[in-house]
Amino acid sequence: MKRRGRSGQCWYLVKWRGYPSSRNSWKPGARLKEDCADLMASFESVHGPGRRRQAREHS
Repeated sequence: MKRRGRSGQCWYLVKWRGYPSSRNSWKPGARLKEDCADLMASFESVHGPGRRRQAREHS
């Protein structure tokens, strides 16, 4: 599993058990935390919680 920020939320690249890597897919973290909370807790205990970047200031 990998993580990235997009559209103001955290997305995770999911490797589906029993499927080739070509079937990996990005899923929103909010949905995964509802559907598989135990796996998400395990991932975050190893990798830490997602970081939020601060917005850039434009002058």
